[in-house]
Amino acid sequence: MRIYTHLSDMHGSFHTRVLSATSSEAPYVLDGLIGRGGGEHYTDTGGATDHVFALCHLLGYRFVPRLRDLQDRRFAIIGPKPRHTILEPLLGRPIRIDVIQENWDDVVRLAASIKAGSVAPSVMLKKLSAFKRQNRLDMALAEVGRIERTLFTLDWLESPELRRRCQAGLNKSEARHALAQAVFVHKQGRIADRTLQNQEHRASGLNLVIAAIALWNTLYVQRAVEHLRARDVAAPDELLAHLSPMSWAHVGLTGDYLWANAASAGGFRPLNDPADRDADVYRDVQISYPSETQPLAYAAINVCIAATSLRDWVASEVARRARAAGLKYDEKAHLTAMYAAVPEQALCETIANTAKHAKHRDGDWPGGEVRLEWEEGDEDCPPGYMLHHLNGAGQGGSLAVNTFDALCGNWWDLLKALDLAKDQRRTPEWQQNKLRRIFGNPEGLVLPPGCEPLS
Repeated sequence: MRIYTHLSDMHGSFHTRVLSATSSEAPYVLDGLIGRGGGEHYTDTGGATDHVFALCHLLGYRFVPRLRDLQDRRFAIIGPKPRHTILEPLLGRPIRIDVIQENWDDVVRLAASIKAGSVAPSVMLKKLSAFKRQNRLDMALAEVGRIERTLFTLDWLESPELRRRCQAGLNKSEARHALAQAVFVHKQGRIADRTLQNQEHRASGLNLVIAAIALWNTLYVQRAVEHLRARDVAAPDELLAHLSPMSWAHVGLTGDYLWANAASAGGFRPLNDPADRDADVYRDVQISYPSETQPLAYAAINVCIAATSLRDWVASEVARRARAAGLKYDEKAHLTAMYAAVPEQALCETIANTAKHAKHRDGDWPGGEVRLEWEEGDEDCPPGYMLHHLNGAGQGGSLAVNTFDALCGNWWDLLKALDLAKDQRRTPEWQQNKLRRIFGNPEGLVLPPGCEPLS
């Protein structure tokens, strides 16, 4: 079986039909368009026949199929063939005007019945093709369709803009099909229902999930655009027209979904802006989802990863300065001083390395895990979340996430002591981003020309 769905220009799915695997798509092309106004309708080769060309013209639609075998199709002409032999390979048999004139009233009556909703286009097209001998109305409709197909082919060959619009419309359909396959039990879905009603019920449910993902993406893309424009970052409307709400890389498609507390979360999730401070992102996640440990754990681990990246940049910058001054760089002494100035750094690096190695499962990694747990606290430590690191032997340490502010403050003091906060050298933008991932753009950080603040 197959699921045939129409898609609007705004990525909305509508009029879903369940078809057998061997049936043609062409009779069902018009079913979802009746009563929805005119405009262009894009399909591929499977949805294009002369009958569809004819009915689209009679009903006020512009039918724009992407024909795979266009070079093998012949133009239809009215009257005798021209005497120019160069055109003969391009021309097919002449249009039978007599058949169209003889059955024109029936053709108009058929179009009126379809437009009024008295009969579905797919029903009439299948009935006309079911006659043992070719029906005169079927022949007349096909001749009208040959005229429309010839005119469309000429427009297609002469208009690059028409070809671009068709390709853009079909790209939207392909994006929707890819999302549908991913949602449908991660490309391994099966519909075991035997009745057509239940099969169409499941197909409609698939449309509902796709619509929910598209709505989610649209809302957050709009928030991201507003966020960028509030920071004077260019987000031109002509570029936004090329965005699609059909992406799903950020959506968890497998696992258990608990709907009981879904409505109680409230509000929006924080945006994933690289220019924001990781510590601030963690606070936003904690406020929005106080009872969900997984997003809190990811946000806390990101702080540790950012601190590790900052350590690497500072080490390379100190080494560069030493070489420029003709001095020997003592890496051991530098790291010793750094760990003394930032006591939380060593555990941050261990947590970051464990999280990254555990994800990739390197062969020489002895094992380990990172857990986020709530601790009630005591007289020495207030209650809060603790980030626990355990190695393969079950040993490790713990980092209180409420010490992130101390981590940021200690790093900032160290950068000022190393005179890295006022370096006028134009460092690469990604290095500046490492600073901002921890500190944003605090007062006193003098950035070189061309490296304006991202936040």
